[in-house]
Amino acid sequence: MNSRILGTHAGLAMLVAMVQVASADVGARETVTDSWFGLGPSMDERGVSVGASFLADESSVLTGGVEGSSAYRHRFDLGIDVALESLVGWKGGSLFVDFQAHKGQDGSEYVGDIQAFSNLDADETTEVPEAWFQQEMGPMRAKLGKVDANSEFGYVEVAGVFLNSSASISPTVFLIPTYPDPALSANLFYDAGTGPYVGAGLYDGAALEGVPTGQLWGKSAFEGPDHAFLISEAGWKRASDDGASRLALGVWHHNGAIPTFAGDALDGTEGFYALAERSQSTDHGTVGVYLQFGTADGAVSEVDRHLGAGVTWTGAFATRPDDTVGFGVSQAGVTNDPDAGFAESSETVFELVYRAQLLPYLAVAPDIQYVTNPGASTIDDAAVGTVRIEVTF
Repeated sequence: MNSRILGTHAGLAMLVAMVQVASADVGARETVTDSWFGLGPSMDERGVSVGASFLADESSVLTGGVEGSSAYRHRFDLGIDVALESLVGWKGGSLFVDFQAHKGQDGSEYVGDIQAFSNLDADETTEVPEAWFQQEMGPMRAKLGKVDANSEFGYVEVAGVFLNSSASISPTVFLIPTYPDPALSANLFYDAGTGPYVGAGLYDGAALEGVPTGQLWGKSAFEGPDHAFLISEAGWKRASDDGASRLALGVWHHNGAIPTFAGDALDGTEGFYALAERSQSTDHGTVGVYLQFGTADGAVSEVDRHLGAGVTWTGAFATRPDDTVGFGVSQAGVTNDPDAGFAESSETVFELVYRAQLLPYLAVAPDIQYVTNPGASTIDDAAVGTVRIEVTF
């Protein structure tokens, strides 16, 4: 039996075991462990919250690519959040640390796509990707430590159901310190919850040189003046009883020596992104829509322009109020620099996903994506199907 099958069987066996543990009192449980076997309320009183999740993707190439190939990968997360006011009386302060273990294959190896059809794909690793201190002072918020920049910048709330990586953030922001390599940072935000907001962050940019910042604490942090990634986002929010809206514009800059496709280097590079999203509650569920746009310098970035859009519908079926169906399109326009070697001008992905909330702690999301011009090359268009399993503890 090959390693791929062994890995898949191991992951499915783990899922079966977790569901069996949770089988008693199904209706009363929100998580597999039933709030950590009853300890959750007492921890909450002390300001300590523990959350854990298990994600697994099994993908198969249906047409194109390496037809008939499959890939399995999974990730376990354990996060601890401490509200310092409840614990020691420190008003507005909080601590967070996350443990993460990822194992499995990169499905894009069998499709050849630029946009990474599974946002779970990463090198196998065990790490502490985030560990930070946060201080809230009314609408002001400061965040210091190891942070996933995409948790604060460029994210699209409505697009959370999609598996394609471009729905999480425009691929034009190609140097952002995000999964699997968050980095040490200093961040400052103003956000009153509605109306205008603004945020800025300074991050260790050593990932440019291949440093796995997600696996390190401070060894690589700002070793030189050319190791900084800066990002800022400003926008407007509106929230009401029947929905929420957000408009955002972001700019980013890396001040390192950025290798060009021509073989020399630029003294830094930058780009910008824009997004709009809206969720609206109706008598027939909640509908969400979003639009993304981004640009980067084609002398250094494979993707120099990006356009994405999608629609989601939660509660489309009256008997399944917690299920979500989504359809999204993402086009990654690639650089026309002749030294980059692209045969086509763009890669476009169409994605259809249905996330079924089977139990409070168990969701299954069948997903199918059709990729035109994978890798902006002349290889055949590809269709790939994925089943994602989500378990919360």
